[in-house]
Amino acid sequence: MNKFILFLTVIFFITCSHSFDQTLIVYPTKTHKGAGITINQNNTEKVRYTPTAIVHGSYNSMHLPYPIIFIHGLIGSAESWTNFRNFAVQEGWSYGGKLTFCLNEDYDNNTEDITSSNSKEIKSFIPSNLPPADFYCITFNTDTDGTTYSSDTATKTLSSSAAIIKGGKAIGMAINAVLKATGKKKVILFCHSMGGLNARAYIQYPEFWQADGQHHIAKLTTSGTPHGGSNVWGGPILDYEEEVDEQSDAVRDTRTTYSNSGAPGVFLFGGIENATVMNDSHFFNFHSFDVNCNGKIGDTIVGLNQRPMPADIDYTCIVSHYNVDITDSCGDYLVLCQNANIKNFYPSLISETFMVDTFHDYMPSLIQADYLGLDEPDVPGLSYKVDTNIVYNGYITIQAPDARYKRDFDNYSFTVDQQGMANVHIGFIPVDTFGFAVTDLSNGSIIFADSTIGDTSLTSPSFFLPPGNYNLKIWGDPNDISWKSSYDFIIKFKPNGIQTNLITYNDDNSLNIFPNPVNNILTIKTFQRSNINIYNIQGQLMKTIAVKEGKTTLTVCELPSGIYYVRSETANGVTVRKFIKD
Repeated sequence: MNKFILFLTVIFFITCSHSFDQTLIVYPTKTHKGAGITINQNNTEKVRYTPTAIVHGSYNSMHLPYPIIFIHGLIGSAESWTNFRNFAVQEGWSYGGKLTFCLNEDYDNNTEDITSSNSKEIKSFIPSNLPPADFYCITFNTDTDGTTYSSDTATKTLSSSAAIIKGGKAIGMAINAVLKATGKKKVILFCHSMGGLNARAYIQYPEFWQADGQHHIAKLTTSGTPHGGSNVWGGPILDYEEEVDEQSDAVRDTRTTYSNSGAPGVFLFGGIENATVMNDSHFFNFHSFDVNCNGKIGDTIVGLNQRPMPADIDYTCIVSHYNVDITDSCGDYLVLCQNANIKNFYPSLISETFMVDTFHDYMPSLIQADYLGLDEPDVPGLSYKVDTNIVYNGYITIQAPDARYKRDFDNYSFTVDQQGMANVHIGFIPVDTFGFAVTDLSNGSIIFADSTIGDTSLTSPSFFLPPGNYNLKIWGDPNDISWKSSYDFIIKFKPNGIQTNLITYNDDNSLNIFPNPVNNILTIKTFQRSNINIYNIQGQLMKTIAVKEGKTTLTVCELPSGIYYVRSETANGVTVRKFIKD
């Protein structure tokens, strides 16, 4: 009876959904700088990137410390993020396109095996020339020929509703491709609904990690993810409308408990994978009971919520309490609030929780909530790694009600390999009260700190840095609209051992080099013809090459291991980038 009532409630919502507001619940604060700015307003004084930076497949620039991978849910696709993607591209972010997978290549819904090298379960359609970019969107709603579908049309292969552990393995493949394309050390995962469980399957199954045995995740943000499962049953009408197969592996894996047996969901909470334990209906069985997809049934599964969560990841949850006014239960019609908050299952994690007010399927479209969910780490131990002499973007955003601070602290770490002089420049400051501090991570001492009230930029004088690891903490007092405007920052560093004329900088993205570190082939991207010189750390000229506009590859395998500088000289000036030869 309870399922029938819930089914009628969901049907009622679908017919009336557009009459409700979507409101973000945030910590109240007074409005400061930038009052009156609208989302679509063009600020002609803030032109920082060329138009080519937003063209897929062209000269994509990377403006963030780490690339972001967006992952959709059970009823979703890459198009789930269309609103966010359009806004972010409008703001100058570069989009690298879809990371496409079919999770049921053999069309067999009854047998699963991801352990065999001969199995045909996961097929990747990620191009070998994936461009470097700020963000990408995974889509599992894909046929065996690579055809992708929107959220309104499901594939016959049930790829988007495949076993969660398959999604975890595919995410590992996607991360590998993005790390290679961008030359970055880590990625950020932003997930809606079941996509968050797919991401956790990657994070909590070390066998899916990268070849070096590391997960390479800087931050995990989940929006409406059923960390504690969901027992929602749609019924035949909703299943037809949303093209959900109640017998699918995804429905099996997201269960909090099974309807008939009353046993906890095996994938999330552990147990034996068999028909007796996983009895969820009087009318049908699941297509498969092979939860760990190893080709056999009857294993005792260690549940996802029984597995450890890495403490070196920054976590954020976005939770909706949309149906509280109608059903007196806190949730988004598909996931209860208590099940969407990862801290209820891992209390010791450093995690923040934002509350929103919308239906489950609409959560990815809340652009402000998405930006707030991408907040940079508040603590130095989780700081994002950046390089010197490169321009990055960051955001001052309102903090979650359960955050440690109401002031926004953004932490970045950097390394200098020899002594030299540094200075920090921050531009396009979006709030009134703003500041930064550079700290020596070896002893916690502050090297330099400065703050401002009302200025739009902040530049430090030069200060001395010995070799070591450092933290740059940028902070500001956020307001309701500060998330719409990024600040720019660069840590300029001139090693004492490098000739002065080698280090003159253009604070732009006119020169990109990757991968970094590099073993054999270094790729150089420029926006115009350039004379390229490569120097070692002693200032000796090692290579010279003239490059045309576009991409050039350079063999560096003969160079000894160490630190090198790429100096690009164009009609617009000189730009220097550092790379490490492994």
